[in-house]
Amino acid sequence: AFDEDPDLAALEARLEEGTFLMAKPVRFRPGGCFVRLPGGQEAFLPVEHFSPSTEASTNAVRQAVNKLSRDGKLRVRDIGSDRVSMLKAHEEALRGQELDARRRKMEEGIEKLRENYNPNKVMVGFVSSVQKNGIFVSVIDGLDALIPLKELPSKFLEEDGEVQKPTLAVGQAVQFRIIRYSWLRTE
Repeated sequence: AFDEDPDLAALEARLEEGTFLMAKPVRFRPGGCFVRLPGGQEAFLPVEHFSPSTEASTNAVRQAVNKLSRDGKLRVRDIGSDRVSMLKAHEEALRGQELDARRRKMEEGIEKLRENYNPNKVMVGFVSSVQKNGIFVSVIDGLDALIPLKELPSKFLEEDGEVQKPTLAVGQAVQFRIIRYSWLRTE
């Protein structure tokens, strides 16, 4: 397929050389963002490959991308497996320890939530994403929780024809309760 399209062939050659190219951020997640490369391919930019470092939350990723992008694009290089990095190869090696520390912190946070789980406890978090099926709220660094539309108070919903839409905005502080969870056990 690359042989048929000169733009894709050029992209493949640049990616193989490990050179940097400009990519447009398209979707944000707590663990990073998806970017569209020249030629239309998508790749994932993990949060641990941001330069400078950023917190693993959808809000922090969105803010970092807004701050770091030039003309709506980020400078990235291919690191394989449909992933890209903002780091040079030697910087990437230094981030390994940071990544391990983040994973441990997230696992500890999940374990604390699990140990202290109380469906009546009210927590405060920030809206990290507004979707048609509900909102995502940052619970701990690296973990967002879905609050489905049907569980949002009516004061946070508006009618758009026959469809209800959340009125909350990204970054807005909200109070919530965790009434059920499906965190994986690390035992």
